[in-house]
Amino acid sequence: MGDIHMGVEADAINDSSSDNHSKRVDIYPLSCYYFGSKEAIVVKDETLFDRINRMKSKYFT
Repeated sequence: MGDIHMGVEADAINDSSSDNHSKRVDIYPLSCYYFGSKEAIVVKDETLFDRINRMKSKYFT
């Protein structure tokens, strides 16, 4: 089995199901990505019944 390097084609695993084809695996450093967070969604209604009543009063008035 071949070594995996950044941006380099990796050798296929030598077993009967691989058919000796090469597979390409691109690996990029995590510094290329931004990991952030979002604020929590505020739940307006406790139950589905409460939500339906709120929607009715909002859209049917």
